[in-house]
Amino acid sequence: MSNSMVVLAAGKSTRMKSSISKVMQLIAERPALGIIIDTAKNTNIDNIILVTSPSMENVREFASAENPNIIHAIQKESLGTGDAVKSALQYLDKTGNVIIMYGDTPFVETKTIEKLKKSTSDLTVVGFNTDFPNKYGRLITSEKCLNEIVEFNDATDEERLITNCNSGIYSVKSEYLHELIPLINNDNAKKEFYLTDLVKLFVDRNYSCNVFNVNEKEVVGINTREDLSNAQNIMQRKIKSRLMKDGVSFINPESSYIAYDFKAGMDVTIYPNVFIGKAVKVGNEVNIRSFSHLESVEVKNNVNIGPFARLRPGTILEDDVKIGNFVEIKNSHIEKTSKISHLSYIGDTNVGRNTNIGAGAITCNYDGISKKARTEIGNNVSIGSNTCLIAPVTISDGAYVTAGSVITKDVAEDDLAFGRAKQVNLAKKAKTLREKK
Repeated sequence: MSNSMVVLAAGKSTRMKSSISKVMQLIAERPALGIIIDTAKNTNIDNIILVTSPSMENVREFASAENPNIIHAIQKESLGTGDAVKSALQYLDKTGNVIIMYGDTPFVETKTIEKLKKSTSDLTVVGFNTDFPNKYGRLITSEKCLNEIVEFNDATDEERLITNCNSGIYSVKSEYLHELIPLINNDNAKKEFYLTDLVKLFVDRNYSCNVFNVNEKEVVGINTREDLSNAQNIMQRKIKSRLMKDGVSFINPESSYIAYDFKAGMDVTIYPNVFIGKAVKVGNEVNIRSFSHLESVEVKNNVNIGPFARLRPGTILEDDVKIGNFVEIKNSHIEKTSKISHLSYIGDTNVGRNTNIGAGAITCNYDGISKKARTEIGNNVSIGSNTCLIAPVTISDGAYVTAGSVITKDVAEDDLAFGRAKQVNLAKKAKTLREKK
């Protein structure tokens, strides 16, 4: 029996006041829709049908890049959730279960999807209990059977006291979905086709309906900026809980920001106020100290970073490297036991083993117009403080560059290089200048 998932993603970001679709809003550096696609992959869903509006080409491109097998259904007009599902019917077999999801509800867990796949009920509605039911639709049940979904505006005072609410997520037998979706009408104030009307159609025909309740945090939707902020907090707690189980320590978990795809080994310590962006991978026994910012980098084992370090995309740090305070590294490979302890910029550079780069040393990798060039620094090299290496340039193994140098030519193996302007002392000139002022 096949299992399909229909993901409704045609909604606009009206309440969010954004030109970016709700489903493309980033949660821990991952679009909400991407998280749902990951969940579908982890639960071996046979077919995914993504429903979007005609203008959402960027959403379709993203989804296809994530999963080339995704099927795209276009909801030509914004006529409600029932109409959105109707646009997907042509891509659904008439056998198996169909799970209906929302592209802006990213926290539904794999175990929930697995249970919905195995549901024997004709219609299963995912519900949740909450202390703040607000304007959610209320689930009217008796003996574990779902009788009706009552929207807040239509609910009596007694029904509004019900705390079991509708998440909008369903599992439906495909044959009945094909039968009943065309029967939903738009006889309401908004003239829209509501998916919630399915329940009445099922009950009227004595088809089985039940409720499967999950934790409220699992069905959090993203409609406003406040919702998005809440979703960020939920995701950060989920990410950090997973990492701590795998051997990562957070000195103050609430103060750090960790991207969705962060991978870390054991005995990693993350200090307060650290930002870890997407595509970061660290090994074992790594310390990332406060106010450091990492993005698209690979860090091996026994590495110390920061505080106040910035590691930009393309950076690789091998074992036993030390990157100190106020050091910025971009698109560079730093080999074993090398140290860049403070106040340096290293860009488009290869640094060999056991090399020390002094305070304030920088690689000048940009010609100021269009070209970036590389710097090659060998093994066992010492680069003095406040040195400028003008790329392209090679500093070979064992070389020593004195402090304050501007190096424009290659330095051969074991050479001592210096490139300072000649110092001139003018006797008593400072005193003369003061007297003139």
